[in-house]
Amino acid sequence: MEDNFFPITYCPVCEGKSTKKLWAKNSFDIFRCRSCGALFAPDRNINLKSLYSQNYFAGAAQGFGYTDYDRDKEAMRGTFEIYLAKIEKALPRDLPRRLLDVGAANGMFLAIAKKRNWEVWGVEVSDFAAAEGRKRGFDIKTGTITEAKFPDAFFSVVTLWDVIEHIADPHATLKEIARITKEAGLIAVNTPDTQSLFAKLMGKHWHLVIPPEHLILYNTENATQMLKKYGYATVAHAHIGKSFTLEYISQTLSNQHKFFLWRFLLWLVTRLRIQKLVIPVNVRDNFFLIAAKGTIRT
Repeated sequence: MEDNFFPITYCPVCEGKSTKKLWAKNSFDIFRCRSCGALFAPDRNINLKSLYSQNYFAGAAQGFGYTDYDRDKEAMRGTFEIYLAKIEKALPRDLPRRLLDVGAANGMFLAIAKKRNWEVWGVEVSDFAAAEGRKRGFDIKTGTITEAKFPDAFFSVVTLWDVIEHIADPHATLKEIARITKEAGLIAVNTPDTQSLFAKLMGKHWHLVIPPEHLILYNTENATQMLKKYGYATVAHAHIGKSFTLEYISQTLSNQHKFFLWRFLLWLVTRLRIQKLVIPVNVRDNFFLIAAKGTIRT
């Protein structure tokens, strides 16, 4: 497993060399690219095995991650169904329903896709999560997508749900995705949106500015341009809301802001045993995007 690293002399999205330091957070400096507007936290060697250990998926002991991944992601089931419906609408009729989920964790999205008659594969950097997914019967390779060595032009769809912001070298990832995707196949992404009003209002305190978990934050324009470099054209985009457990919301607020009010909310949620209560949220600070490789067919 290679560590994630990049220098501060260029933007990891557009490779521009004019950057500005904005903030420091979690002992990381946050820079903005003056050319494309990407936010990024460089200047670290990050051990992925350590970062995405069992604690990331069960306990959030590092101040980010999930208190209970299965419970937190179960709240996202309806959102995943929406994602798949949009993919199915955009998929050319002559391509097989063959899908790879990058950052598959324990296979929750794969399970949903399989029920909709997709052939599914996954790749996941976390030893713990990948092993859990394999226990559930899914073909999930441990490591990065570049380490997985899938065949050329094998998949019709590659998905990255809340994943690309974790990746220090998106160009290597996209180059590999382009290699293993069929002509006219799709890439589908959901990721934080730096151009959202909520992100601009919150600034440093935006809950999605969380290095070393999130290393690069995008907007629709720079993501579209980066995908174009690898032969993809955007065919759909939207701001799709998500649903979260009340426990996840209160834990995130408590970890991020350290205010007594949020710690009290977390205590109250636990005390009242309403952790599983699901709350729909859409402050439009994430964007969903589908792009097609090469010739766009219907």
